[in-house]
Amino acid sequence: MGLKKNISYIMIGLGAICAIVAIVIFINVNRFQLKKYVKVTYTGANGYATPSFEIDRDKLYDRLAGKNPDEEKAYNVRKLVESINVTTECTDVKNGNKIKVDVSFNQGYEKAAGVSLGKNSYTIRAKGIKKGEKIDIFDNVDVMFNGVSPDAKVVITNNWEDEYLNTVTFSADKESNIVLGDSITVSCNVSYEDMARHGYLCRQMTATFNADRLSTYCESAQKINRDVISEICTEISETIKTETMDTTFRMLYKATKNTEYLYHINDETVDNVTILDKYFLTRKSGQEGVNNYIYIVASADVHDNESTETVFFIFRYINAYTTIDGNFDVGHENENKRYSCSTDKDALYRELIEEKQNLYNIEKFY
Repeated sequence: MGLKKNISYIMIGLGAICAIVAIVIFINVNRFQLKKYVKVTYTGANGYATPSFEIDRDKLYDRLAGKNPDEEKAYNVRKLVESINVTTECTDVKNGNKIKVDVSFNQGYEKAAGVSLGKNSYTIRAKGIKKGEKIDIFDNVDVMFNGVSPDAKVVITNNWEDEYLNTVTFSADKESNIVLGDSITVSCNVSYEDMARHGYLCRQMTATFNADRLSTYCESAQKINRDVISEICTEISETIKTETMDTTFRMLYKATKNTEYLYHINDETVDNVTILDKYFLTRKSGQEGVNNYIYIVASADVHDNESTETVFFIFRYINAYTTIDGNFDVGHENENKRYSCSTDKDALYRELIEEKQNLYNIEKFY
């Protein structure tokens, strides 16, 4: 009898355990879990990803409302579902990390709907985060040097078409006063980590560029090209003639400031146009301002119907340079805006050239 009684107790105990297990399984199978209705996606490379959450509100509504809910329950469930917000404070996530997910919602609608969303947080394990795209950010960035050494500037152009990469900016450790041969370091203004958070793994965040193809300012009269000066002298002669014959002003009055010439018939002519002198001015060490000047002095006999004056002209050209191909040049457009004139040659020379002797070396050339 004792053995049979013990066996009965054992069977009863096993039955109770099985019942408890069955109840637990039933509860787990049927227990509501909000995370089943939340889809997580990741922005950024593995190790730098940020989770974001999308709630399937339609399916969640159907689950909470049940079949054929009355109007009041349907309203409260709908407002409850609309109020749900799923967030996390986790950033720079990598595959395998545990992520705490926070859930907030309107508890008033939860109570009114007669449902329970359960806990206000749950955890998930991150998976499916991509490694990230490896790029060289400088592959689509142009770094150009504009201007003349030693006053050149760097121009950086971002040519990326990607919506994010196109917004990335760059800076140079030296942006102006660049000299031929300078090495310029250009840096991406966005950190490696921030780039990775957008899914891009940059091979380098800085790059060095050499200013090895720059024009340079002319530093010696010996480098001035005769053919260029000859072309300029021809332009000077033509300019003196066209300016004198221009009836919108009086050349004799402009040169002398004598108002009597304003009462003569405005029919001025010119002859004996002659190039007299050429001067090259280079900036002295430690001084600021224009790098160099070329001044060309000319004379001409200007006549009107009553008088004749010998008028002296000084034409000014600035910043002569040698191109990267070794060719001399200087800007010489708009000749009519480059000259001053007077009947007093010495005064004109003092005013325009000699007064610069403290700042510039003055050299006469062919």
